[in-house]
Amino acid sequence: MVVVGLVLTALGAFALVPVNRSHVLIQDSQDDTITADYDALLLKGDLQNGNTFVIELTVRGTIQPNYAIGDDGSIHMPAYQIELLTKEKSSDRDTAVYLLSYLDGVERNYGFPAQATASVLRLEFPTRGLLPSLHIVGVEAAVFSAESQDYVEEAPRESLQVQKAITLPVNPYVILAASAVCFAIVAILIVLMVKAGAPPVQKSRNTNDLATKLKEEEIPKERV
Repeated sequence: MVVVGLVLTALGAFALVPVNRSHVLIQDSQDDTITADYDALLLKGDLQNGNTFVIELTVRGTIQPNYAIGDDGSIHMPAYQIELLTKEKSSDRDTAVYLLSYLDGVERNYGFPAQATASVLRLEFPTRGLLPSLHIVGVEAAVFSAESQDYVEEAPRESLQVQKAITLPVNPYVILAASAVCFAIVAILIVLMVKAGAPPVQKSRNTNDLATKLKEEEIPKERV
């Protein structure tokens, strides 16, 4: 019973520990109205070695290194932008966003590693860059050309929740309550065993002698 209680306590505790999301995979349908170099098809995010969130954006064409430039020569924002979504706790509706922008072979906002190989842009975000209270809950991408915009999103941000160390099919507090019941039963059993094994209480000899003396004094003496 003690072992069961300890196991349940551990499970309940781990189910309440917030961690960074370990995996994201979002597919985006091909759009022939968008130039191939700016048509996003796939966005992946993986937590590697527990301390680096690796993001890969795949486009239909080839990753371009520079600003998107319009036909009239106007310069637009960096073509490839990644938004790393974070929250402090699952109940938060607001999302803190870390914006990563790829330009000329580097990530411009934080200076984290970036690499473009053909159709894949790879960005690395060390988790040490997060504020201590924030945890990764998702990732989004925005790809801009002079004529189009392509967005890759998983779900409404307010619906994203902080991942826990382990996921249980029931509420963690139910597990913790069950563990408390186990420990209570163990405590009751210990008390009963102690009582059952205790020797019977014996009256002391002095107490018996005193009782005898009192009885003798109560008996009236016969007259001679």
